Amino acid sequence: MLARGETLGAYALTEPETGSDAQHIVSRARLSEDGTEWILDGRKHWIGNGQRAGVITTFAQTEVMKNGVAVLRPTAFIIRPDMPGFRVVGTVRKMGIRGSTQAELAYEGLRVPADHVLGTVGKGFTIAVNALNAGRMSLASGCTAGSKRILGQMREFTEARVQFGHPIADFEITQRKLARTATDIYASDAMLGELTRLAESADGEYALEAACCKVFASDMLWRAADEMVQLAGGRGFVKPWPYERMLRDSRINRIFEGTNEILRLFISLNGIKEPADRLQELGVALRQPMKNLGLLSEYAASRLRTRLGATPTLDVELHARLKTHAQFFEKHVAELKDHSERLIRAYRKEIVERQQELERLADMAIELFATACVLARTQQLLEQRGEAGCERELALCDLFVVEAGRRFRASRITLQSPQDETRRLVARHVREAGGYGVVNTLLHTEIRDGLTAAAASDSATTEATR
Repeated sequence: MLARGETLGAYALTEPETGSDAQHIVSRARLSEDGTEWILDGRKHWIGNGQRAGVITTFAQTEVMKNGVAVLRPTAFIIRPDMPGFRVVGTVRKMGIRGSTQAELAYEGLRVPADHVLGTVGKGFTIAVNALNAGRMSLASGCTAGSKRILGQMREFTEARVQFGHPIADFEITQRKLARTATDIYASDAMLGELTRLAESADGEYALEAACCKVFASDMLWRAADEMVQLAGGRGFVKPWPYERMLRDSRINRIFEGTNEILRLFISLNGIKEPADRLQELGVALRQPMKNLGLLSEYAASRLRTRLGATPTLDVELHARLKTHAQFFEKHVAELKDHSERLIRAYRKEIVERQQELERLADMAIELFATACVLARTQQLLEQRGEAGCERELALCDLFVVEAGRRFRASRITLQSPQDETRRLVARHVREAGGYGVVNTLLHTEIRDGLTAAAASDSATTEATR
């Protein structure tokens, strides 16, 4: 039915109580006494097409035996809206992407035939993750295509908009915005090429690369949409011009398919799992996410070797035009390896709670993955066209690799920063004060019994006048 277009599909994982923590969903499923069906109870939230899909993949906790003890593990089910116990609670109004609909679903003793288990009982989390990998890949692709469209509109608007006797495209600040967007798109395109190649490989392991691409591309699209609004000025903020809608529509990409904050932790934590046993294999601090981090694409099957004590080198002979970039890339890979090991030694098991450090490691790794893909893509084009035929691509490569290196260094410099403790202190003050908690500089106010001091003074003055 899905293949023929006779019905829509939906993916129902998120719940009101659990979002990114998908492994701990609270929906429950129990097998009926005669073993012919599962009985599901729970709610799902933010489900695209949930109110009109004819086939829904959903997840619920089921009891399985582990080491002789009954434990709860997610199981995947295929359900249909005509099954008894299925109910659509309602839909939600959204800031953007209003062309799609998100619904809340209720399972109230939902009766699902036993043969509608997808995969194996208790193994639903793996199915969920694999679906999310594909979703992150398609989302990154959509963000990249959207950024290309926005760049075209940036060019069109800035050439037509004349200020101070010149098209605003003539001004360097505008050119900086155009150049940043174009180089990011070039990198995202290169990353997608590598990601799809990995997705087609026999082992099908590309979770970390998909996370890197999703974070990079969704941040890129948001930045491009924001810059488009800025370039358009007042026209960017109002209808009927399309720019405000672009901004609203692009915002969700940093949230769904895993928030970018969670994905950054996923990237870095997978790199420092079991550090004591694997320190010598830490490499670029991403397990072996980047077992394909060397120059990967159709033209090479090289691997980046960064084992403890070894020198990180790219095993591919690069065009002379890219040699300097490769040297800095190898230097940065070694730095990420060394700093990852240093953090593991410093924090040991507490590293899991050092989310500011993990975020920086992830940002460093994303920049390196993007750089590797950009070098690979540019090398491939150089082999096909020669240097004379790659003037545009070489300029994009040069700018991106240098800027990515600077962002890498900025993250590296802030590792083990003493300001981290100060941030925790300020956050604690905000929590204790219930907000900002500092006296207003423009109007001195103090809270007294629900009234500000200024309001209390006004009330006293009024009474005196009476």
